[in-house]
Amino acid sequence: MTYALISLQQALEIRSTLLAEAGDPIDDLLPDVYWRESWLPVVGSAHTCLFVDAADPSATPVREKNWTWEELLTVRAGTLTEIAEAWLHVLTRGWVYRAGGPHDGWSDRPGMPLYLRKSSLI
Repeated sequence: MTYALISLQQALEIRSTLLAEAGDPIDDLLPDVYWRESWLPVVGSAHTCLFVDAADPSATPVREKNWTWEELLTVRAGTLTEIAEAWLHVLTRGWVYRAGGPHDGWSDRPGMPLYLRKSSLI
């Protein structure tokens, strides 16, 4: 999964869109299939984004909003720090993800730690 970096203004706009479209639970059997007021996107789009629960003042997990039932609120990282460390590891080495073709993915990046190759954060 790849995510676009967004500004705070974009995050608030995405949050508003999601509250307007999915601000209420569908029913009592599916209480988490909606967007809560305390959730704040940090990267991505209204379709798929990583977000934190701003109501939790502690180190909060970073979840992925994905309307696929099996992955609805998948935890992608324990904290925002984990995401920043993964991205910095990649960016400081000038690595670029290659989509399509014989060199698809990160396989041609010498020295990439296994946890990053298997990560959905980058």
